[in-house]
Amino acid sequence: MHKLAAVCLLLASVAPASAQSEKVGNDTSPSGKYAISVTTADEEHYELKISNAATGEIASVFPMEDYDTETQHHAVDAVWRPDSTAFALNVERGRSITVCEIYLEAQGKWQKLAIPDSDLEKLRKKANEEGGSSRDYLNATGWKGKDTVELEYTGNKGTTYEIVCKMIAGNVPHLKVISSKLKPD
Repeated sequence: MHKLAAVCLLLASVAPASAQSEKVGNDTSPSGKYAISVTTADEEHYELKISNAATGEIASVFPMEDYDTETQHHAVDAVWRPDSTAFALNVERGRSITVCEIYLEAQGKWQKLAIPDSDLEKLRKKANEEGGSSRDYLNATGWKGKDTVELEYTGNKGTTYEIVCKMIAGNVPHLKVISSKLKPD
């Protein structure tokens, strides 16, 4: 009997993992229409799935780059726009890295919007000291009105900056940084 249990345990430990869902904070939109989840795509890759909360029908799937649930220091939390047509996803990628990804429902489909790299790089230069510890925290803190998302960035100097981005509509929706300043203590 002990040999059978040992064989079952061995088989379970080497069997390929099925698509497991990781917990996402604030996973359901304020309207209750959408739900988001992070699932394993295969042994090394993860996916963000946006689905209809009532039916489970998948609306969109996006790859989750550099995300590893094997580390104990990972977490995913959504900051929804009140009308449920956009959310910011704060993705903790270890002890010293958090990234923010913005998703928008536009023209009948979900799209990932990029935070302008040039603006973010300027801020990183101000907030980081060369040779300092590795620290890069970019988090959404909330929505202001319909088209403005508020972010915070902290580098290795320990100072926190507020960043305000406006969503620009059109054929290719995108984000524009409209303000970045040192956050008052």
